[in-house]
Amino acid sequence: MIAAVAGALDVTLVDLTLAVAESLRSAQSSASRGATCSAAYALAA
Repeated sequence: MIAAVAGALDVTLVDLTLAVAESLRSAQSSASRGATCSAAYALAA
């Protein structure tokens, strides 16, 4: 299912994985400011 969504968006699974990893890293660094849910929103988008 993830591959189908990635294909529909014309994005490779590697690009999608890297984007999620970067979002999680930024959420970790800004967790003290209350941004712990940003990774979940990035993944949902």
